[in-house]
Amino acid sequence: MEPPATAIFEGTCLTIHLITPQAEEFFATLNPRERRDFRVAATILDSSLCQGRPPGGRSERIQGSDVGLFELRITPPRRRGPKARALYIREGPCLLVVRGLRKARRAIPRREIELGDRDAKAYQSRLGGEHGG
Repeated sequence: MEPPATAIFEGTCLTIHLITPQAEEFFATLNPRERRDFRVAATILDSSLCQGRPPGGRSERIQGSDVGLFELRITPPRRRGPKARALYIREGPCLLVVRGLRKARRAIPRREIELGDRDAKAYQSRLGGEHGG
C-alpha cells in the first residue's frame, strides 16, 4: 500500500500521515506547545516500537472501535485543561491519523470514535477501489 502524501512525522520505525481534512484542520490549529507535545509523543511511540516495547503510555487501542482505532495522547499525562488527541489506524510502519480532538473528560466521546471508524473505513474503501481490492 502506498502511504498518503501528508507526512507530519518521520521516525526510525514509523511515519505519521494525515488522511482526512478534519485531521489536517486539527493539526493546523495546534499551538506551538501542542506541536512540541506532538513531536515528543510521536518520538516516544517511535522509539518504543523500534525497541519492541509497549508505547510508553502515549498510545493505546480504543475500546469499542470497529476498525481498530488507536489514540495518540499528544498532551502529556499530568497537564491540566483539554487534552489533545489523535485517532489513528496503523498500516505497517504508517500511522494514519483520521481525527484530531481536544477532550475535557477521561474517555473519548463515542461520537468521535464513530466518526473515526467512518473515516478510516472510507479511506480503506478508496484504497481498495484504487488498487483492485
